[in-house]
Amino acid sequence: FSIKLAEIFIRSCCPPRGWVLDPFSGSGTTMDACVRYGRNGAGVDIRESQTEIGRRRTAEVQVELLP
Repeated sequence: FSIKLAEIFIRSCCPPRGWVLDPFSGSGTTMDACVRYGRNGAGVDIRESQTEIGRRRTAEVQVELLP
């Protein structure tokens, strides 16, 4: 799914600096959106290859500064 879809839910349902749990994190789209929009995130996936992709992806994210 797209980062825009994750953004809609994260920004609507989770307060700034709040926590998001993604138990099937895959390539890290949800964690990417968490980092971008000032939320904490915990992502888990059974496939180690996917968690590594997610780690690399979030390491490259530019953070949106909160007021």
